Amino acid sequence: MSAHSPVTADTLIWHPSSETELMPDVRLPYVKNDLVSEDTPPEALLIAGFGESAASSVTAVSTLGEHGIPAAATWLTYSALPPSHRNLDCIATEAPRELALFLGGGKPMHMFTNSLGCLGIIAATEAPEVFNGVGTQAPYAFAHDAYGRLPLVGATDWTRVAALALRLGVKTPLQMRHHWRDRDVVDVGRNAIAELRTLGVVPGVALRYALSPSVGRRVVNGFVDLSIAGHPTQVFVGQNDRLVPECEVRAGLKLAAIDHGIDPEKADQYIDEELQVIPGAHSPWCSPEGRTQLNTGADWLSTLQRSNAN
Repeated sequence: MSAHSPVTADTLIWHPSSETELMPDVRLPYVKNDLVSEDTPPEALLIAGFGESAASSVTAVSTLGEHGIPAAATWLTYSALPPSHRNLDCIATEAPRELALFLGGGKPMHMFTNSLGCLGIIAATEAPEVFNGVGTQAPYAFAHDAYGRLPLVGATDWTRVAALALRLGVKTPLQMRHHWRDRDVVDVGRNAIAELRTLGVVPGVALRYALSPSVGRRVVNGFVDLSIAGHPTQVFVGQNDRLVPECEVRAGLKLAAIDHGIDPEKADQYIDEELQVIPGAHSPWCSPEGRTQLNTGADWLSTLQRSNAN
C-alpha cells in the first residue's frame, strides 16, 4: 500500500455532554486503511497535528498499512465548539476517547500523535483501559514550560505568543520552504491560520489554553503516568525541530519523572529509554520528512504488534 492508496473516509457524530450548556454535535472525521474490516478493527489511532487534515491522516494510515498495522487516523478542529477552556479541553481529550471506543471494537488501541495532537495523551491517562501503547512525535505540549521564558522575568501570555509566532511563523516555515509547491504542506499552514482566526489570534482563551504550562504539565505527567503503569510509551523528536526542541522535551520529561518519584540521578537514563531523536525538522505527516519520521514510529508500533501476537 503506497502513501497515496485509497482509504475509507467516514465521520463519527459526537455528542459532547455538559451540565451547564447545550452543546452542538461535533463531526469527527477519520480515515481507515484497507487492513481494517468488520472482523479486524484498527489497532492504532493516529491524531494529526494542528492544521493537518485529510492528507496527513491518509498518509498516516497508509504508512501503517505498509507495516501491516490496521489503523485509523483523525484530525481535530478546535473551533468546533465555542472557545472556552472546558470546550477546548473537551475536543482535545474527550474526542480521542470517543473515537477509540467507537473504532476499537471493545479492544484497547494504540495511540500515536503528532505535534499538538499530543493533547490526546490526557485521554489515554483518564481512560487507560481504552488505550494500550502511547507514542508521540514532536509533542508540542512537553515544551510548554519553556515557551516565552525570559531570564529573571519568567513568562507571560504575550511572551509565550511571541515565542510561538517566532518558532511557528518564522523558523519552521523557513525549514519547510523547499516544499512551497507542495499543496498538501501549504494547506497545513493555511488551515492553521484559518483556525487561529476563528479562535482569535490575540492571547484569548484558545491561545491561553494551547500555551498553558498547566496543560503542558497534564500532558507530560500523563505520559509518565502511563509509562510507570506499564503502558508501552515512546517519544520521537526531530533533531532539527525548532518548534519542539529536544532539550525542552527532555526538561519537561525530567520534571515529570522526578515528580513521579524517579530518582533524579536515574531520570536521564529513564528519558534515554523513552526518547528517540530522529532526523528532520517539525513536520506534518503529509510532507516527505513527516512520512520518514512517522515510519520510525510505525516501526515502534510494529514491535508492539509482534509482542501482542506472542
